[in-house]
Amino acid sequence: MLRRRHLLKVAAGTATAAAKPFSQPIGLNLFTVRTPLAKAPAETYRGIAEAGVKVLELRPPNLQQHAAMMRDAGLKPVHMFIDSAIVTGAWDEWQAFMTAMAARYKIGAPPAPARRPTLADMIDLAKAHGVQRIGTSMLLPGERAGAIPQLNRASEQCAAAGLEFYYHNHA
Repeated sequence: MLRRRHLLKVAAGTATAAAKPFSQPIGLNLFTVRTPLAKAPAETYRGIAEAGVKVLELRPPNLQQHAAMMRDAGLKPVHMFIDSAIVTGAWDEWQAFMTAMAARYKIGAPPAPARRPTLADMIDLAKAHGVQRIGTSMLLPGERAGAIPQLNRASEQCAAAGLEFYYHNHA
């Protein structure tokens, strides 16, 4: 049973906590602003910074194409999502998945990369831009059976380069 005194204590604690500044910077996953970012990247980064965001979670193309715009806006990329195929090698399944997603969202299918990126490439990109963590947010069904040793190897490679590696499942 919720008592009035308990409610007042909770409310007072919440108000006190809300008045304190955050001890960690506020971050944003660029996926949430993908539409304005595609149309006006520099303006979008400036708007993100003006809203109080300090750090970004992004994909490699954002970093490869927009690093100077992020820096000019005072934003820091700290998390970088990579395609799971970079870790597992399941490029055919990944390309089929991306083609299906493009059809679902009625956008052009991405071309198969001329050169498939490696984890070493992603580590180099991350280190060049101050990214602290590399991770993947999903494994496709065909990747899951042997994923644990592959994820562990990726983690070891990242750790050797001074980076963190993470996996969280959005599937």
